[in-house]
Amino acid sequence: MTRKTHTPLRRSVGRSDDTGSATILGVGLMAVVMMIGWGGVLFAGAIEARHRAAGAADLAALAGAAQLVTAEDFRDQAAETSMQRTGSESSSLTRRGQREARACAVAAEVARRNAAAMVSCSVRGAVVDVRVTVEPRSSPLARLVGRVSAEARAGPPPVRSEVGAG
Repeated sequence: MTRKTHTPLRRSVGRSDDTGSATILGVGLMAVVMMIGWGGVLFAGAIEARHRAAGAADLAALAGAAQLVTAEDFRDQAAETSMQRTGSESSSLTRRGQREARACAVAAEVARRNAAAMVSCSVRGAVVDVRVTVEPRSSPLARLVGRVSAEARAGPPPVRSEVGAG
């Protein structure tokens, strides 16, 4: 009688068991795709906030400049000119300060209505400079960018001599 010996199963030499490696590779690829997607959302949120900030700043500056050149302000400018001729400089400065304050108040209101916060406003002559900030709002992830700011200037076009030789 011969006895059968039971030999254990042997693996082939040089061959490895790669069962499940496709699953790990798939999970890794999904993680990379998700990270790229999150980066895209973050980038898109920053771009969206930048465009909103630029639009709000442009509109606020235009509104402030428009406030400076209303018909009433033309009358004020005529009154200022006559006061300067007569020597009432302090009254002229007060009126100019009031006009500038009204222009900046209008600019701040326009910025607020465009979901922006006005950081600064300055008036030089008939030119209004504003700076606003906005909070990204497209997604909670985009809020990681933080507040985005933009600046704008509005007023009459420069006089040819101010532009330079050309």
